[in-house]
Amino acid sequence: MPILKKPSLDHSLLPNYRPISNLPFFSKVLERIVASQLCSFLSRHSLLEPLQSGFRATHSTETALVKVTNDILSICDQGSLCLLILFDFFAAFNTVNHSILIHCLSSHLNLHSAVLDWFRFYLSHRLHFISSNGFSSSPQTISCSAPQGSVLGPLLFNIYMLSLGDIIRRHGVNFHMYKDDTQLYLSASILDSRTTAVLTECLSDIKSWMRANFLQLNVNKTKALLMAPVSTMTRSAFRHLCNVAQLHHCLSPQAAETLIHAFITSRLDDVNSQLVGLPNSSLHRLQIIQDSAARVLSC
Repeated sequence: MPILKKPSLDHSLLPNYRPISNLPFFSKVLERIVASQLCSFLSRHSLLEPLQSGFRATHSTETALVKVTNDILSICDQGSLCLLILFDFFAAFNTVNHSILIHCLSSHLNLHSAVLDWFRFYLSHRLHFISSNGFSSSPQTISCSAPQGSVLGPLLFNIYMLSLGDIIRRHGVNFHMYKDDTQLYLSASILDSRTTAVLTECLSDIKSWMRANFLQLNVNKTKALLMAPVSTMTRSAFRHLCNVAQLHHCLSPQAAETLIHAFITSRLDDVNSQLVGLPNSSLHRLQIIQDSAARVLSC
């Protein structure tokens, strides 16, 4: 029976469900050996996308944020505008085409003969079915998807996405990726027709690449922003702080401290390397939040 990606999602919408993978323990041990050898091969020959922070050692959401934020701040320091586009693929893992993935392993990594046959066998002969209320559907062969919950799945997905970076580079557009989330950002002195034409051509080529690779854009998670300073962190922290202050007389000191850490200081500490370089006026507002939280706890 598929499970909801998040408990808060609508039970009636099929895209909100994630399949359960029933993978034997021994297969994961074998996958880990293969993944270790494949990672060494990719690193030794510099075959991985350098601007991909997902599913990689020493990379994380924070390293992705540091890179993108630093680039955007550099653009703003030069007095230029920054047009940022964030897009996401719909059910990207589930739509990885096995034939195309095998072609990527052959063309991008130059894998062949027995090694390529092993990956072909690894992806084939997988079945899926639905089980609900004691009834099960007939098993069907899977011709796409990187196996969910597997060791090799994330690494194979990164390989599947390799050619996307080459397409974006051809247009001279800055980008960074985290798993299937991609950020495009372009600097311009003014937002004129030439700037929008470059971005439009890049997006058109990305759309063609997606169509060829059976990937679909998640429109609900795709955003376009013309960069401007917005202090959402301070607004959110102040709102939670006011709520805690109103309930303070009903809370024990330990409970109040737990709420402060959960809803306020955790927001300030999360990827706080992004605060480097902020103007003093913005840092002063963050300091006010910390001081106010301390006063609430000391009352």
